[in-house]
Amino acid sequence: MSAIARKVLASVAVAISIFAVGYSLGFFLGPRLVTSSHDDHEDDHEDDHEDDLELAEDHDETDHVALTKQAFDNLGLNLGLPSPREYWRARTVPGEVVEIPGHSKVSVSAPVTGVIESVLVQPGESVISTDQLFTVRITDESLTAAQSKLLASLARGQIVQQEIARLDPLTSSGAVAGRRKRDLEYELAQLESTQAVLKQELLARGLPECMVDEVATQGQLASAIQITAAECERPSVLANRQRIRPVTLQIGAVPTEYAVERINVYPGQTVQRGDELCVINDHSELHIRGQAFESDLPLLDQLSDKQWGITAEFGHNRNAHDRELIIRQDLPLLRVDNLVDADSQTFLFYLPLTNERAHTRGDDHGHSFVSWRFKPGQRVRLSIPVERWEQQLVLPLAAVVTEGPNSVVFVEHIDPGPDSRDPHAERQESEDEHDEIVIELEPIPVRLLHRDDRHAVIAHDGQLPLDKRVAMNAAYELHQAMRMQASGGGHHHHHDH
Repeated sequence: MSAIARKVLASVAVAISIFAVGYSLGFFLGPRLVTSSHDDHEDDHEDDHEDDLELAEDHDETDHVALTKQAFDNLGLNLGLPSPREYWRARTVPGEVVEIPGHSKVSVSAPVTGVIESVLVQPGESVISTDQLFTVRITDESLTAAQSKLLASLARGQIVQQEIARLDPLTSSGAVAGRRKRDLEYELAQLESTQAVLKQELLARGLPECMVDEVATQGQLASAIQITAAECERPSVLANRQRIRPVTLQIGAVPTEYAVERINVYPGQTVQRGDELCVINDHSELHIRGQAFESDLPLLDQLSDKQWGITAEFGHNRNAHDRELIIRQDLPLLRVDNLVDADSQTFLFYLPLTNERAHTRGDDHGHSFVSWRFKPGQRVRLSIPVERWEQQLVLPLAAVVTEGPNSVVFVEHIDPGPDSRDPHAERQESEDEHDEIVIELEPIPVRLLHRDDRHAVIAHDGQLPLDKRVAMNAAYELHQAMRMQASGGGHHHHHDH
């Protein structure tokens, strides 16, 4: 064999030996490498799974909302303990404050024909029964003539009485015939009868009784009348005062205080008897007029049988809080109209309303202006009771947030102890007092029985604890904040639940 052939065979043998060694190493070491790679992959998967569990655990632990003092103040959060109480399920109908026809308004008219000398009140002014409203100078000639006849008759009567008194002893002694005295006595009786008729004529012509008596006692013509809104003072009291006396309109059982609603005259104006000088009103007692549909009539009928009253809410609007509402409860039903209102196609019913003074103001001239709490035309919301529920949890509507079929109330979360708090969170809070957590609230699912536009009725089934404070408002905002914190947009704390 040549040298070249021997070199070739040697190279082939070396190559085969290398291949055999490599194959043997691959056969023994390959499974171990594959196993090691698989184990490393499983370790990574287990680490990822643990991270997922930790995230899930963190998600559970963020099922609450943590509020800083600033957030608490911005929400205006109100906290309170829920307690079972009575709740009336009611039907709401609109209403309006109205005056009492024939009683709330009084028209002050001129009792005689004359000229307005002075107007002593202003529109809106509050007046009592003895306050003077107007001074009217009398220009009625027939009234003046009747007064003159009365004064003449009174003067003649005094002369006759004096003559009778002079003749009385002479008649008794026989010096003078008794016929003369009897004639004078007959004339005196006629004068007294004439005086009574003249007094009635003065009353019929508009002169008040107190001034008629004053004309008779003072012996002077009444030239002016001062008009008030109350009954006339006693003549004995008037006798000690000046000649022009307050005169009142005889309007029956008059309340002691009015408000001037409208003035129709001015000084120097000539008025005829019966002309309206002003309108005064008495708003101490008013009515509430409600509008009921035909389906509401059975509810109104049962009020008398069950001795239930109607609740009236004043100042109600979409943004009103409970503290801004004026509520009057247990108002009795006065009556229901027996016809359908043509404008609203509803049945009108009426409730009594006792008014209240809101405030009183005055000016530099001594005028007083009273503002009443309830005013005619004011809108009111009426709640007609339908059913009474006992021992239920009644919360403000803003204390409950509803999402789909679920209703949630936020309850104050109390940590079991200081060891359960996250030290990192405590360090973070201590570093920034502005972001210090002042309260944490957790959502509690509840069963919502009923709600109206102000209240939510929660079942008293033990789900909502009675010994923990509840957020009485801002439930929707708290729900949104909890979502933000759960997604990493807010404070993150660990607690035991």
